[in-house]
Amino acid sequence: MKRVLVTGATGCVGRAVTAALLRDGWTVRGLARTAAPDFPADLVVGDVADPAAVRAAAEGCNCVVHLASWVHRIPRNGADRAALRRSIIDGTRNVVRAVGGARLVHASTVAVYGSFPTQPADEDAPTAPDSPYARAKLEAEDMVRAESPSAAILRITVVYGARDRGNMAALAHAIERRRAFVVGRGDNRKSLVHADNLADRIALLVATDVAGTFIVADVAPTQRELMTALARALGRPPPPALPRALLLVAGRLADLVAGPKWADRVRKLAAPTEFSGARLDRTLGYASRLGFEEGLRAAAAWYKEA
Repeated sequence: MKRVLVTGATGCVGRAVTAALLRDGWTVRGLARTAAPDFPADLVVGDVADPAAVRAAAEGCNCVVHLASWVHRIPRNGADRAALRRSIIDGTRNVVRAVGGARLVHASTVAVYGSFPTQPADEDAPTAPDSPYARAKLEAEDMVRAESPSAAILRITVVYGARDRGNMAALAHAIERRRAFVVGRGDNRKSLVHADNLADRIALLVATDVAGTFIVADVAPTQRELMTALARALGRPPPPALPRALLLVAGRLADLVAGPKWADRVRKLAAPTEFSGARLDRTLGYASRLGFEEGLRAAAAWYKEA
C-alpha cells in the first residue's frame, strides 16, 4: 500500500499536501499536535518532539513529508528558544530516525540565506542564517543530509493560500484595515509560492527518487505589485507609499508597546528576497497550476473569511 506520513498535517501546507496526495491515490496519515475533526485522512495526535509518537505515526509508511516546525513566531526568551529547538531540531531528529528506509521530503526555508539577501540566490549560494529560526532550520537540513542522503530538502519561499496565518496573512489583514504601506519605492522583488503549487511539487517528489536541496518558488512580484494585486483581490485600494526611514521609526515606536515585530516587518518588506525555483521545476517537469492573480484571489477569499 502506498502510505505517506505528513507531519504538521493540519497547517496551511499540510492540508494542501494531504489533498494533493489523496488526489494522486496515496493513503495519508497525518501527525499534528491537536485534533482536527475535518481532516480528510487518518490523523495521529502527537508532537514531533516526542520520538514515540513519531515512530508510531511513521510505522508502515513508504514516505514521510516533514512539515511540522516552529514558525510565524519570534522567540522572545530562553523558554521560546528552547521550544523552537525542540520543534525543529528534536523533531527533525525523531523523523529521520523513524524514517528507516522510507522516502523523506523535508521542508526547510530560504531564511537560511539570511533575512535580507542582497541578490537572488540559488541552492548553492552561501548560507548566512541570522536568526534562531534560520540557524535551527539549517542545522536540521545538515542532519537530514547526514542521516538520510536520499532525501529531498526544500527551501521554501513565502507561502500563501487557504489557512495561511503567516506573513501574507498579516499583510492581507493590514490592507483590509487600511494600515499597510508600500515601503520606499516598492521596486524590490519578493518570491512567493502558493500552497497548492507547493503541494503539487511535494506530491511529485513523493513519487520519485529525486534527492538534493531545492528552492521552491512560483513568482517574484515587486513589493508594490504584490500589495496592489493583493489589495485588488481583497477589494481594497492599493496601499500608499511612505519613506522607509519614516516607517522604521514608526515600527520601532510600535515595538516599544507591542514587542519586537513591526520594525522587522518594515525591513523585510523593503528587502529584495528573490529566489529561483527553476531547477526543481525542470527536474520535475512542473509548471505552476495556479497563476499569481488566481492564487491571490483564492487566498484573499480565505483571508477575508478568517
